[in-house]
Amino acid sequence: MSTRRLLNALISGRLRPGLKPGRLTLIVRKDHTKWECTEKVGHNDQGEPLECGEVMKMTEQVCKKCWCIRRVGAAALTEDEIYLGMLARITKGINEWWEYYPELQESDE
Repeated sequence: MSTRRLLNALISGRLRPGLKPGRLTLIVRKDHTKWECTEKVGHNDQGEPLECGEVMKMTEQVCKKCWCIRRVGAAALTEDEIYLGMLARITKGINEWWEYYPELQESDE
């Protein structure tokens, strides 16, 4: 599933086009402090779907703009809103499995 943030990371050269995401993990990285809502909220004039795009802190489970819960496809972001990966799966309704790109290593700060 491609998101706008993933495409921007590819365009900027921070990710290689053939790069595969890492293994799924329940452990949220220390530098993963925000998430971006990718809920479909309508269509533009050309009939293409529009995403919400609101960015929230990880402590917030519900989007402040469209009121949807955090769902599969949400982008994982740093405090500076740099793309790290995405929410790949939710099990038992509460266990969030995140998929981070290994090329975007966690900082030692």
